[in-house]
Amino acid sequence: MHLFTARKCFFYVFMIVVFAMLGALYFQLIMHYPPCVLCVMQRIAIICVGVVALIAWLHGPKKWGVRVYGAVAFIFAVLGMWFAGRQVWLHFLPAGQVPACGPGFNYLVHNLPPKDFLVTLFKGTGECAVIHWSFLGMSIPGWSLVCFVVLAVISGWQVVRKQGEQNA
Repeated sequence: MHLFTARKCFFYVFMIVVFAMLGALYFQLIMHYPPCVLCVMQRIAIICVGVVALIAWLHGPKKWGVRVYGAVAFIFAVLGMWFAGRQVWLHFLPAGQVPACGPGFNYLVHNLPPKDFLVTLFKGTGECAVIHWSFLGMSIPGWSLVCFVVLAVISGWQVVRKQGEQNA
């Protein structure tokens, strides 16, 4: 019985995503910490990783299928790392350099032209620099970044692992 077959690794990735989303929902719904623009983008990225991992786990691909699913999950994990890293970077800016707080995600979606919407999503706004909670010296985006790194490592491993290791 092997703990790290490709199929099991996709299941592990899916479970990490489930627990991460449960944590995000806990902070939003129970602790009443509203998600900022970068938080929403991190959620979209992690849900995409989870959907790919769930499909891969249910499909149980062989050889190249493992690599394709792994590559797609890896791309979404790296995108999530970028959003989380950007938010962590905003946390460390001096007070005078933090961008102004902007409108909420729903307003951006419904009222900005696509180009301005995308620019705002990738830059973040002032509310993205607010630290609501921290554990062991790291904020929620810091832990999100750690989670995305783990997901990227597991997903990337599916791309580069030897064919014989995938289903051993």
